[in-house]
Amino acid sequence: MLYAALALLAVLLVAGVLKRLGAKTVYSTALLLSVLLSLVANLGLGQNYFYNLIPGIHDGGLGISNQVAYLIIGEDLWTQARFRIAFERSVWITLLLIIAYAVAKIAESKTERSKAPSRLT
Repeated sequence: MLYAALALLAVLLVAGVLKRLGAKTVYSTALLLSVLLSLVANLGLGQNYFYNLIPGIHDGGLGISNQVAYLIIGEDLWTQARFRIAFERSVWITLLLIIAYAVAKIAESKTERSKAPSRLT
């Protein structure tokens, strides 16, 4: 949960700075940053999940294998099922963010084309 809050804060800060600077692609850039942060979460959660599938690595128990997974999962109720669910949710969130990025990029390019002066006049 802490990772999600930090990632959201980073995305909002970048979007705010870009908006203040007058950038034309604020939304797609902010969404691209969120996709990249989500991919970092995917890697951390995936590594943690698959690491815990190997018997005997954590002295017969379960453990958090990296800081990203720890920031997302926390210290409560570690189970292989919880690790798998966190990883799967992260993958779905990333896919949705990629789709949102594509939509924002298309919308921004259409807006940019409509604001461009016409060559016919």
